[in-house]
Amino acid sequence: MSIHSILASGLGEAAVVSDLSALSPAEFADLRLPISRDDVKSKRLVGMIELLESHDAPGGSTVWSAMVKAGVHPNSVVYRDVDDDFATFNAALEFRIRSEHVDGFIRIEDDPIGKCYAICVQHEGQIEREVVRSYLRDRNFAKVLLSVILIGTLRDDQPVHTRH
Repeated sequence: MSIHSILASGLGEAAVVSDLSALSPAEFADLRLPISRDDVKSKRLVGMIELLESHDAPGGSTVWSAMVKAGVHPNSVVYRDVDDDFATFNAALEFRIRSEHVDGFIRIEDDPIGKCYAICVQHEGQIEREVVRSYLRDRNFAKVLLSVILIGTLRDDQPVHTRH
Protein backbone atom coordinates (compact mmCIF):
# COMPACT_ATOMS: atom_id res chain seq x y z
CA MET A 1 0.00 0.00 0.00
CA SER A 2 1.48 3.36 -1.00
CA ILE A 3 1.78 6.37 1.29
CA HIS A 4 -0.80 8.24 -0.81
CA SER A 5 -3.33 5.41 -0.49
CA ILE A 6 -2.75 5.22 3.27
CA LEU A 7 -3.37 8.97 3.50
CA ALA A 8 -6.44 8.66 1.32
CA SER A 9 -7.92 5.90 3.46
CA GLY A 10 -7.17 7.83 6.64
CA LEU A 11 -8.40 11.23 5.55
CA GLY A 12 -11.17 10.06 3.25
CA GLU A 13 -11.89 12.42 0.38
CA ALA A 14 -10.15 15.24 2.22
CA ALA A 15 -6.78 13.60 1.50
CA VAL A 16 -6.60 15.12 -1.97
CA VAL A 17 -6.79 18.62 -0.50
CA SER A 18 -3.29 19.86 0.26
CA ASP A 19 -4.58 23.07 1.85
CA LEU A 20 -6.71 22.28 4.89
CA SER A 21 -8.27 25.73 4.76
CA ALA A 22 -10.11 24.58 1.62
CA LEU A 23 -12.13 22.10 3.70
CA SER A 24 -15.62 22.96 4.81
CA PRO A 25 -16.20 23.10 8.59
CA ALA A 26 -18.06 19.77 8.43
CA GLU A 27 -15.24 18.09 6.50
CA PHE A 28 -12.65 19.52 8.88
CA ALA A 29 -14.64 18.33 11.92
CA ASP A 30 -14.62 14.79 10.49
CA LEU A 31 -10.89 14.76 9.72
CA ARG A 32 -9.34 11.32 10.24
CA LEU A 33 -5.81 10.28 11.12
CA PRO A 34 -3.80 9.15 8.08
CA ILE A 35 -3.51 5.56 9.34
CA SER A 36 -5.14 2.59 7.64
CA ARG A 37 -6.91 0.55 10.32
CA ASP A 38 -6.41 -2.59 8.23
CA ASP A 39 -2.64 -2.33 8.69
CA VAL A 40 -2.77 -1.93 12.50
CA LYS A 41 -2.58 -5.11 14.58
CA SER A 42 -2.56 -3.56 18.08
CA LYS A 43 -5.97 -3.10 19.67
CA ARG A 44 -4.44 -0.56 22.07
CA LEU A 45 -3.20 1.55 19.13
CA VAL A 46 -6.62 1.37 17.44
CA GLY A 47 -8.14 2.50 20.75
CA MET A 48 -5.80 5.52 20.85
CA ILE A 49 -6.69 6.42 17.26
CA GLU A 50 -10.41 6.15 18.00
CA LEU A 51 -9.95 8.25 21.14
CA LEU A 52 -8.49 11.09 19.04
CA GLU A 53 -11.09 10.78 16.31
CA SER A 54 -14.19 10.39 18.47
CA HIS A 55 -13.68 12.48 21.64
CA ASP A 56 -15.14 15.96 21.47
CA ALA A 57 -13.01 19.03 21.83
CA PRO A 58 -14.09 22.61 22.44
CA GLY A 59 -15.62 24.18 19.35
CA GLY A 60 -17.65 21.19 18.23
CA SER A 61 -14.81 19.25 16.61
CA THR A 62 -12.92 16.12 17.51
CA VAL A 63 -9.63 16.09 19.42
CA TRP A 64 -7.76 15.26 16.21
CA SER A 65 -9.34 18.21 14.33
CA ALA A 66 -8.50 20.52 17.25
CA MET A 67 -4.91 19.24 17.24
CA VAL A 68 -4.59 20.01 13.53
CA LYS A 69 -6.05 23.50 14.07
CA ALA A 70 -3.54 24.06 16.87
CA GLY A 71 -0.53 23.22 14.70
CA VAL A 72 -0.12 19.44 14.36
CA HIS A 73 0.93 18.51 10.84
CA PRO A 74 -1.74 16.01 9.70
CA ASN A 75 0.55 14.16 7.28
CA SER A 76 3.43 13.66 9.71
CA VAL A 77 1.91 11.02 11.96
CA VAL A 78 4.09 8.05 12.84
CA TYR A 79 3.02 5.18 15.03
CA ARG A 80 4.43 2.21 16.89
CA ASP A 81 2.29 -0.84 16.22
CA VAL A 82 3.03 -3.67 18.67
CA ASP A 83 1.74 -7.11 19.52
CA ASP A 84 -0.54 -6.42 22.49
CA ASP A 85 0.39 -9.70 24.20
CA PHE A 86 4.16 -9.83 23.65
CA ALA A 87 5.28 -6.22 23.31
CA THR A 88 8.66 -4.97 24.47
CA PHE A 89 7.58 -1.41 23.73
CA ASN A 90 4.20 0.26 24.16
CA ALA A 91 1.94 1.35 21.31
CA ALA A 92 2.47 5.02 20.49
CA LEU A 93 1.43 7.84 18.17
CA GLU A 94 3.83 10.68 17.39
CA PHE A 95 2.99 13.96 15.70
CA ARG A 96 5.07 16.80 14.25
CA ILE A 97 3.80 20.08 15.65
CA ARG A 98 4.58 23.71 15.08
CA SER A 99 2.47 25.91 17.33
CA GLU A 100 3.02 29.04 19.37
CA HIS A 101 4.47 27.09 22.32
CA VAL A 102 5.62 23.77 20.87
CA ASP A 103 7.94 23.36 17.90
CA GLY A 104 8.89 19.72 17.68
CA PHE A 105 7.09 16.47 18.38
CA ILE A 106 4.34 15.21 20.66
CA ARG A 107 4.11 11.51 21.48
CA ILE A 108 1.13 9.77 23.07
CA GLU A 109 2.25 6.47 24.52
CA ASP A 110 0.04 3.70 25.83
CA ASP A 111 0.63 2.19 29.28
CA PRO A 112 -1.23 -1.14 29.24
CA ILE A 113 -0.30 -2.00 32.83
CA GLY A 114 -1.66 1.25 34.27
CA LYS A 115 -4.44 1.36 31.65
CA CYS A 116 -3.55 4.97 30.88
CA TYR A 117 -1.44 7.15 28.57
CA ALA A 118 1.62 9.36 28.81
CA ILE A 119 2.28 12.50 26.77
CA CYS A 120 5.86 13.36 25.85
CA VAL A 121 7.13 16.52 24.15
CA GLN A 122 10.39 16.81 22.24
CA HIS A 123 11.28 20.36 21.24
CA GLU A 124 13.10 21.03 17.98
CA GLY A 125 16.85 20.61 18.36
CA GLN A 126 16.65 18.64 21.61
CA ILE A 127 17.52 14.98 21.97
CA GLU A 128 15.57 14.20 25.11
CA ARG A 129 11.81 13.95 25.42
CA GLU A 130 10.05 15.49 28.37
CA VAL A 131 7.22 13.51 29.93
CA VAL A 132 4.72 16.27 30.57
CA ARG A 133 1.83 14.17 31.75
CA SER A 134 1.49 10.53 32.69
CA TYR A 135 -1.30 8.40 34.14
CA LEU A 136 -3.69 10.09 31.76
CA ARG A 137 -7.10 8.41 31.59
CA ASP A 138 -9.81 8.55 28.92
CA ARG A 139 -12.00 11.00 30.85
CA ASN A 140 -9.41 13.80 30.89
CA PHE A 141 -7.45 12.83 27.79
CA ALA A 142 -8.76 15.55 25.46
CA LYS A 143 -8.47 18.34 28.00
CA VAL A 144 -4.89 17.53 28.96
CA LEU A 145 -3.65 16.87 25.43
CA LEU A 146 -5.05 20.13 24.08
CA SER A 147 -3.65 22.00 27.12
CA VAL A 148 -0.19 20.62 26.37
CA ILE A 149 -0.46 21.80 22.77
CA LEU A 150 -1.79 25.26 23.71
CA ILE A 151 0.35 25.91 26.79
CA GLY A 152 3.43 24.03 25.65
CA THR A 153 3.95 22.02 28.81
CA LEU A 154 2.32 20.83 31.99
CA ARG A 155 4.18 19.73 35.08
CA ASP A 156 3.55 16.09 35.90
CA ASP A 157 2.46 17.02 39.42
CA GLN A 158 0.02 19.72 38.25
CA PRO A 159 -3.50 18.45 38.91
CA VAL A 160 -5.99 18.44 36.10
CA HIS A 161 -9.54 18.83 37.36
CA THR A 162 -12.27 17.14 35.42
CA ARG A 163 -15.93 16.55 36.06
CA HIS A 164 -16.71 12.91 36.73
